[in-house]
Amino acid sequence: MLNTIQRALFASGLTANLILASKSVKNGAMTAGDIIMMQSLMLQLINPLFFLGMMYRTFTDSIIDIKLLYSMLSKQPTIIDPVNPVACGQLSGKIGFNNVTFRYPGHNQDTLKNLQLNIDAGEFVAIVGPSGVGKSTIFKLIYRLYDPQEG
Repeated sequence: MLNTIQRALFASGLTANLILASKSVKNGAMTAGDIIMMQSLMLQLINPLFFLGMMYRTFTDSIIDIKLLYSMLSKQPTIIDPVNPVACGQLSGKIGFNNVTFRYPGHNQDTLKNLQLNIDAGEFVAIVGPSGVGKSTIFKLIYRLYDPQEG
């Protein structure tokens, strides 16, 4: 909206300048070089205004993003640690999925069904496959961004 208004004002100002300048050239008060100088000055004045408009839009977008960030930070997490957690003991660095079934909230189809995956400490594993088979979902489950329905 701001850019549209700025461009409309610029176009109307440019048109008014050309009309007044052409009348002055007709009366002999100005030359063609004077018209070019006027248009150059007009461009020199309007470019900083466009820049200020762009900076204003960036500033307002940043404020909206900050408000969204604070609203996200104020939400309670849906994944809550148990009141009496079981101690893990010595961590080995092993990752294991045993019969893990997972479905994203609001979806009818399981993304992962009875997944069996064991990765020992120090192993390098590549998870490959076409889009939608659950590669990213496995990492989301490892980082506990989601909890599985089973397994």
